[in-house]
Amino acid sequence: MNQMTAAPVSDMTKTMFMISGAVGMVLGIVAFSAMFGSFAVDEISRSGLWAWISGGIWLWVLIAALSGIAMGVLCCSAMYVAIEIHAVKCASDTSATQSVAAGFGAVVAGVLPALLIVGQGISAQDPWPTTLIALGFLLVCFAVGFVIVAGLNLNHSRGLRA
Repeated sequence: MNQMTAAPVSDMTKTMFMISGAVGMVLGIVAFSAMFGSFAVDEISRSGLWAWISGGIWLWVLIAALSGIAMGVLCCSAMYVAIEIHAVKCASDTSATQSVAAGFGAVVAGVLPALLIVGQGISAQDPWPTTLIALGFLLVCFAVGFVIVAGLNLNHSRGLRA
């Protein structure tokens, strides 16, 4: 089986940050919707749909998007550092090992928000739901970091063959 050689990090840095920011924005909006969806439904039933669309939703979406972009850039920074550390330690870097290193870098960046999520649930009678949410968050961080770098490596290897 032929192993793909990894792309140099300098070749994919800009694209990696842009994709991470865009994915972070989308996931930030999804996360805010999941966390504050019941509040939005209450607000719509109290003030009406049109009043909420014309007023409150835009600020809510802006905060969600900016929070997601910040988390995406933070995870991408950790991915970049992890890939660079892995490149120094391993002379023969494959795309699979580089993708795994990026995934673990994203997990390292996601530990602080995950701890904040767990901290919110500690005071509850049943802390397991928030613990599972935090673990799911870390899993999503790993998956997104892995897929971004694997996709960029695949694109790089296709460019070399063409």
